[in-house]
Amino acid sequence: MHPNMSFEEHYRVECEAAYTKHYQDRCAYQVSGKRCMNTEGSHERFHQDRDGLILGEGKFESSLDNDRLSRFLERVKTYHRTRAEKLRDLRGQTDNFARAVILEHRETLKSERDLWEAVFSNVTCFFCLSDIPQQVLACGHSLCESCLHKLGTLNRQLSDIKYPACDLCLHTSEQEDELWSFRLKPVFAGVRVLSLDGGGVRGVISAAILEALEEEMGLNIPIHQFFDLIVGTSTGMYYLVYQIPLLNYNRGHHCSESRMQLMESQ
Repeated sequence: MHPNMSFEEHYRVECEAAYTKHYQDRCAYQVSGKRCMNTEGSHERFHQDRDGLILGEGKFESSLDNDRLSRFLERVKTYHRTRAEKLRDLRGQTDNFARAVILEHRETLKSERDLWEAVFSNVTCFFCLSDIPQQVLACGHSLCESCLHKLGTLNRQLSDIKYPACDLCLHTSEQEDELWSFRLKPVFAGVRVLSLDGGGVRGVISAAILEALEEEMGLNIPIHQFFDLIVGTSTGMYYLVYQIPLLNYNRGHHCSESRMQLMESQ
């Protein structure tokens, strides 16, 4: 399909709707470099800036401009055509095409770095704009697991993904002295909760059960990483507060060591 036809068939309606939604509620009144921030629904007799100061008297002035809309659509169409033509020769090569699309998308994201440094969301994944984010980077930006799979490096043995840098603000994990690592949750897993009972020395029983589970799985993965939420009372809370963090920060520290330390503390 020709890029121009692709734009007209798949994107024009959405772009026009987005433009209209953005401008239909914005008042066009400006004076001395300041713009009226009142929307059509809240506009009364005066134009006001973002601090509520009056800029002038008057009714709502629509920002919708058909000529500006036409120029906007033409710019998007040209941009789409340029990108599509650049990738056209790779369409028959599935793996190469997928990699090329991802690289092109990354460059596009990075070109708007100044915007992304000031914009954050836990509702929309800004990497694809089509899914809910599930993982948060140290810089504060969050992304969905689909984008994490596409942009990160999968370690199949450990079932985790390494992510070296944020493609939005370019904040690198080296600034945190380690690669960002995200453990993948099984596709069909529900909410996984671990509840640790107390009871003084009897709390060792919970630690022993966790140790047995960890050994039975034999994956060399700390047991706490199989749960989304861990709660505990009394001795269980001790284990939660003092021992599980050791499992998190020291990959060589496993349940057997935690159980011995728990017994010594009784």
